[in-house]
Amino acid sequence: MLAQRLSTMLGATLALVVLGSLLAASPAAAAASPLSRAAATRRSLLQAEVPQATEVPQTTPQTTPQATRRRPRPAVPVPLLPLVPPTVPSPNATDLAVDSWNATGTNATVANTTATIFAPTDAAFAALATSLGFASPLDLFNSTYNATAANITALHVIPGQALTAANITALGNVTLPSLLPGYNLTITALPNGTVTVTVPGSDVFGTVVTPDVPFDGSIVHVIDTVLLPPTNDTAGWALPLP
Repeated sequence: MLAQRLSTMLGATLALVVLGSLLAASPAAAAASPLSRAAATRRSLLQAEVPQATEVPQTTPQTTPQATRRRPRPAVPVPLLPLVPPTVPSPNATDLAVDSWNATGTNATVANTTATIFAPTDAAFAALATSLGFASPLDLFNSTYNATAANITALHVIPGQALTAANITALGNVTLPSLLPGYNLTITALPNGTVTVTVPGSDVFGTVVTPDVPFDGSIVHVIDTVLLPPTNDTAGWALPLP
């Protein structure tokens, strides 16, 4: 009787062992086990394919073409041009008048102002140089004679007013102070339309050959003679005129 009971118990134990083995091997049993699910989750995370980082396209830095790249340029001094008379002067050329305007500093005196300027032709300066015994009109602007040339140049300027030919014709005859202190200019419009200019008391008269030339806010009238003060009126100049 005892032996039969032991045999029954042993059989039941073996049956339980076999059933446990079958259940352990079953996928459903593995899925039902919390520990198994946790282990499977860790494995899936560790074994999952890691997404690749998005590749940032490499851009080549844009360079400014050499031709368009702006670089500061060093200041280059502007050389002073020598005074050179025209090789073939035209009848009404005023290159020497411009030379006198610059070489004597009159341009700085009249800068940014309004004026009426009477500019002698190159032929007029050549005639003056000959009368003074100079070999070239450029001798009028040398270091010795420059102060006298500055006075002569200032004598041809009426500061503060830009008189056109029409203004002069309307006035008929007018005397106005020149840029040279103590000296006036008398401008006359003749009935035939000719305009003349002179220093009162002088026997030198200039005739306008080209009127109304605009110049830096002023009006230039080209004349055929270099104006001079009355005879012996330059005694106080650095180099008096003969």
